[in-house]
Amino acid sequence: MVKKFVFIAFSVILFASCNTNELEFDNIDLPTVNGTFDFPLGTATYTIRELILDQEDSTLDFQVDEDSLITLLYYDSISYESNTDFIQIDDISNGSSIDLSGIAGTAGPATIPLNQSFTFNFDPTDPTDVIDSAFYSGGEVTISVTTDVQGTLDYTFTLNNFVTATNEIPLEVSSTNPTRRLDIPQHKVVLSGTNNTFSVDFAGNINLGAGQNFTGTESIAFDITFANQTFSVIYGKFGQDTVQVGSETVNIEFFKEMGEEGIFFGNPVISFFFENSFGIPIGIDFSGLYGDDGEGGQQTFLSGDIVDNVPVIASGDINNPGALVRDTIRLNNGNSSLVDLLATSPARLGFDVSAISNPEDPNQINFITNQNEINATVEIEIPLEVRLEDLEQSINLSLNDGFSTDFVGDEASEVDSASLRILTVNEMPFSATLQIEVKDSTLLRTNGTRPPGDSTLFSTPGIDVEAQVLASPFINVDGEVTDPNGIFEDIPLSNEGIEIFSSPPSDQTYIKMRVTLNTPGSLNSRDIFVKILSNYRLEVSLGIRAVLRVDLDDL
Repeated sequence: MVKKFVFIAFSVILFASCNTNELEFDNIDLPTVNGTFDFPLGTATYTIRELILDQEDSTLDFQVDEDSLITLLYYDSISYESNTDFIQIDDISNGSSIDLSGIAGTAGPATIPLNQSFTFNFDPTDPTDVIDSAFYSGGEVTISVTTDVQGTLDYTFTLNNFVTATNEIPLEVSSTNPTRRLDIPQHKVVLSGTNNTFSVDFAGNINLGAGQNFTGTESIAFDITFANQTFSVIYGKFGQDTVQVGSETVNIEFFKEMGEEGIFFGNPVISFFFENSFGIPIGIDFSGLYGDDGEGGQQTFLSGDIVDNVPVIASGDINNPGALVRDTIRLNNGNSSLVDLLATSPARLGFDVSAISNPEDPNQINFITNQNEINATVEIEIPLEVRLEDLEQSINLSLNDGFSTDFVGDEASEVDSASLRILTVNEMPFSATLQIEVKDSTLLRTNGTRPPGDSTLFSTPGIDVEAQVLASPFINVDGEVTDPNGIFEDIPLSNEGIEIFSSPPSDQTYIKMRVTLNTPGSLNSRDIFVKILSNYRLEVSLGIRAVLRVDLDDL
């Protein structure tokens, strides 16, 4: 079409000024003319919404508020239900002997009454824990008596601190057998609340028959064992313990797409929505919250006031054991180093969260049930209010067939010079400089500083590294763009660059544009955060502007 246009235009000029009968076409010497031509290579248009939806991140959700501000959302959960970490009562065994010193020399037939009281310990696994009361849901008590007295022994052990749960009648174990076992699921143990002791009263009779006597060398010994104990609820003072309530990880694929560093979020929040049925106030230790590269390397741990001063979630209701009490703890830029942690662009967040029981008062009255639990829903909110510092991103454009001079004839034209023209329309609140690579399966050419004698795309090595291809539009005081900005940049091609762009080596050849992004800063500070809205648009057009030398003699 251009060839035809050149020919027609030339003919119109010629015939308008001459008498055709006087012309000798064979003697006309046609000049060589230069013309500037633009060859589009492609255009890519992105919105923030499309960029986020393009990410293959099944764990990512996002929401858009009424002002179109995007917030990235990740979720996880933590669950903990090991009540034995706070108090544990294993099998308890106590024993003693009956004093027989006052009955030496007694002969039968006779009945010798015995009465004595004992005090024993009912210590949990950690003897610093103090039990006030505990309600049995299962268990057994076994009393074993050993004696070498003549005659028979009948006995009753009254366990004063072990009573029926309904009417508080003390537990009595009576027998003439050496061993007696009772199930105690409907009982409770009630202690003093100051030490873990209980009292036992022994009452018994030694029945001597005719010819039997008591010499004073005999003995009576016994053991009381509580075994297989389970409790529906335990009250007491459980002191301070540190336990691991959560060890979870969340993969943050978003950061893998955004690069390793250079992006700062102004107002990220991690919210923990706790549900606690333990009758224990729990301090949450966030010093084990970290970000890493996804494989455990380059770990960055959370710090700040919320780590130094552990927040506390409320105890369950002592009047309604087992009911859930809800509490919320939020990590933000005011109480933690969350901004700096996310600035490392972690591929994974780890929650090695510890709990500290009774962090403020270890003498507080607590309770636990056999169904206590701590659950937490973890919500990671990252509003796209950002600051960019040399954040690298890549945009790929296919070269297709490149640009060609076929339409004016290969023999009739030569490329005098050419430039890569980049035109951008930018609604996003950042600026960018550019580095370019041409690739297919391998790197073919690149711009930038090069060793002497090496090939380059561009006539001046490194000049386009500083080329500004995105200009930051006007941003108001709220950090929002009010007026898009357009900019174009021409980067002169070398002869090698012209050859590659005009005739790509394969149909898989493409241009990789590596842009370095920055948000605007003030004269005194870089700590300015801008809002990234869902409808912001970035349009990048790539083309070749070539000056062609056309020899009209060959047309």
